[in-house]
Amino acid sequence: MRSAKSAAEARKALRHEPPDLLLFDLGLPDEPGAALLKDVRQTNSSLEVIVVTGSQDVSTAVQVMKLGARDYIQKPFEKEDLLLCVQQAYEHWKLRNEVERLRSEVSRSFHLENIIAESLGMQQVLAVARKMAMSDANVLIVGESGTGKELIAQAIHWDGMRRNGPFVAVNCAQFTGALLESEIFGHEKGAFTGAAELRKRAI
Repeated sequence: MRSAKSAAEARKALRHEPPDLLLFDLGLPDEPGAALLKDVRQTNSSLEVIVVTGSQDVSTAVQVMKLGARDYIQKPFEKEDLLLCVQQAYEHWKLRNEVERLRSEVSRSFHLENIIAESLGMQQVLAVARKMAMSDANVLIVGESGTGKELIAQAIHWDGMRRNGPFVAVNCAQFTGALLESEIFGHEKGAFTGAAELRKRAI
């Protein structure tokens, strides 16, 4: 655990060895604490931040939360309240790191380079998939059941520009034709019975 007496000292410490948790008072002697928080968020978006403030103004709390603080605590406070804030921040940090670890494991499993193909036809499919992974275009993969359509789709996702977004596999055979069309392409309000509102296309 390290401490700093000013925003300048804090900035220096953060540059040299970023911590997992930053706890600081808004009433810094050399500059507004909100300015430090804003800069911290621009350089380290994942850092857990708890802000201490003597202000009873609700707008102050709203401001620091908008700037990216994980939590805030008002002075004077009980030691138990501060420990609870730190504990909750730690749990959030642990959960986020676990998600990132699992995401990394999943992405390693589904890269295009991990798909082994001997036939010329499958090698051509992989060549096209590599090009599509670098594109923002929507991709339609067709083929018989069991030929690996979902595997190719996952590989394109994890190798592509959308890797940080969710991948959702859907069995289209479970949808009726009209419902599938509505889910993929959307529909206007009142287009058919039950269409109570506008639905934008999914892709």
